[in-house]
Formats: sequence, structure tokens, C-alpha cells
Amino acid sequence: MKKEEILSITDEQRSEIISRAIEARHIRNTRPEEIRTATRAAEKIAAGQRITVEEFEALTGIMFSHNMTGKMLDILSLSTNCFCNPCCIARMRAGVGICAECFAAGIESQYTGVFENTAYNAKVLSGSVLPLEVLPIIDADELRIESFGDTANWKQAANYLNMARVNPILPVTAWTKNPGHYAEAIKRGYSKPDNFTLIFSSLELNTPADIKPEYTPIIDKRFTVYTLEWLDNNGLDHRFINCGGRSCKNCQRCYKNAKTTKFDVRELLKKDADKARKTRGGQWETWTDDEEAATPEAKPEDVQRILAMFGK
Repeated sequence: MKKEEILSITDEQRSEIISRAIEARHIRNTRPEEIRTATRAAEKIAAGQRITVEEFEALTGIMFSHNMTGKMLDILSLSTNCFCNPCCIARMRAGVGICAECFAAGIESQYTGVFENTAYNAKVLSGSVLPLEVLPIIDADELRIESFGDTANWKQAANYLNMARVNPILPVTAWTKNPGHYAEAIKRGYSKPDNFTLIFSSLELNTPADIKPEYTPIIDKRFTVYTLEWLDNNGLDHRFINCGGRSCKNCQRCYKNAKTTKFDVRELLKKDADKARKTRGGQWETWTDDEEAATPEAKPEDVQRILAMFGK
């Protein structure tokens, strides 16, 4: 079903679709090869060993997103389904701000596997706080939390905080419009690790969201989407946008360099980004921020020096 169809049906009908999706993922998770991998994971946990992402997926049914595309190419992600989240549904139905343009909803409604995986993730991650010993060692350069949804409650936020806790050298970054869930998790004792970056996502286009004083201590950055028309009306160009044209993998503004880059992250609305590329060209192709280089370029002499250390 298309996004508009899912939003137009009743909550009962939507629940039925979600239930079928969760059951489909459960059936796939009970295939013989999945059971073998889950058994190996259980044996390792019982022996006090840590498990891999593959073993975690087989054991819990929770699936990471391994094949992200576009600006998130090569970024590992863990997400839930926005159609399962009452907050997301209400915002999309209200047609307010960026939620009215929800790109994730379009992806989830288009790809059955994505819908099933993220729906199952939503059920498990919001249902209880997983034991720390069950969480995997993540062999990745960074982890994006919530590419397709958001937290539904404090338990889900606690699971994300714990994911960072058991992977202390992994930059983990979460986007949310529900900082209260994280605040509640922290209040309940699930502290925010140093390697966890929390980004508050503005609801309204062209308007950085106000941050309540009680959330200020836990929010590291604010993410706002702008339209090309607003930039034109305010005499601003590509230099105002510091997210979008880059590859997240290469930029690292929100991951490894989160503590050293500016608080406000500004992205151009996707459909306007495509328009800017096609009709304006030039620096709109990359939207480099002249005031701030998130990741410096490698100097050739340094590359040669490092290779020479190992006789290369």
C-alpha cells in the first residue's frame, strides 16, 4: 500500500497490516538457518561471550539496515516503522511540517521487507529493555538510530542508549522529535554514554525547534529542514546548508565529529535538493559549507608516510 492509503485507513485496519508484517518477519526468523545462528548466539551469551550483529538478528528478530542508499550509503542503521508509532502517525495525518513530507514513510510503504523488519523492530524495541548481554558488538564505523521512525516510549530510548553503552568506541547518533522518551529513560537510570549523540529534529520546515530547558542537557544538535523558496526569500545560498549534498560517511558532522561541529544542522528539503541540482548546478551539487569543514581532506604526504611505516 502507498503511504497515503495507509494514513487514510482506520487504526484497526492499520494494526492488521502491521500484525501481518510482524508475523511475516517472525516466520522468516524461524527458518532453520536462523535457528542455528540463534542457538550459537544463546550458547555464547550463556558462556559470557558477546555476540555479533548477525547472531543478534537471528536471536531477537531485530534487523539492522545494512544497505542504506543515497547520502546514507555505507551507514549502518537501526530503525523502527513510523506507521507503528502513534506520534508519527498523528504528525503525518496532521500534515504539519517535515512529517507531511515524510520520506521514510514512502520507503517503508514501497518495500515489503523494510516494512516487515522495521515493524518487528518497533514491537521488540519498544516492548522491553533488552538485557545488556544480549546486545551485539557492532563492527561498523558508526551507527545511525532511526532512519525510518522514532521512539515510541522510554524503553525504546533505553535500548538505544544501551546499544551505545556496550559499544563504547562506536559513534552512535539518534534523531528524534520525542526527546522526552530519552529524558525519561535517563531519569530511570539509563545514562547517556559519551559516544551517543542525540539530535533534536525540528518539526516545522524553515524553523529551528525550541528546546525545552529540561531537554537542553541531553540534546547535542538540532536538525532543521529548509525549502529552496525560503532560502531565496532570505537571500541565502548553498553556504547556509551544511547537510544534504555530502555523503554522511564522508562528512561525519553528526557522528565522529559531532562534538566539534556546530550545533545546528541544516538540510535542504529532498525534492528541492533535486531541483537545485538540476536547475542551478555549480556548488549546489555538493553544498559545501565554507565556514566549516566537517572532515578535513587527507594530505598526500601523510598518506605516503603511513604507508611507508609498513613498507607499502
